[in-house]
Amino acid sequence: MYNGLANFQGPSYALAKTMQHWRCILARQKTIVSSNITPSSCTESVFHVPAAARVMKGLKYKFPPLTYYEPQWASDCMAALLIFDLCNPNSTANPKVKLENPMDFLVSNGVHSGLWRSPYATESIGKAAYFYGLFL
Repeated sequence: MYNGLANFQGPSYALAKTMQHWRCILARQKTIVSSNITPSSCTESVFHVPAAARVMKGLKYKFPPLTYYEPQWASDCMAALLIFDLCNPNSTANPKVKLENPMDFLVSNGVHSGLWRSPYATESIGKAAYFYGLFL
């Protein structure tokens, strides 16, 4: 299990993401549901906040394997995963594919930007990443 929520995102964000996952689990009982984890991206919405930009830069350069991607690459990657989910009968997005856990389809094609294989918890390195990001 991985806790990918950051405290700065707030309780409303956590609730919204949890409700989105619940809705996808219910919908997958009857239809194909493509809901893949997107990669961290250096979008304008992230980088216009100086503190968030510093954290992202610090994560990428001082805490491998954590990284972020250019928005166009992330968009292309997610489009390819959507096509895969819709066209491949063996995709976990297909309700005919049996899962060990109802949430398996949410992570099977996830592009986690290194978070799932990192020895660091997201909340534990935020201040250090911010500090390193000041000098990049």
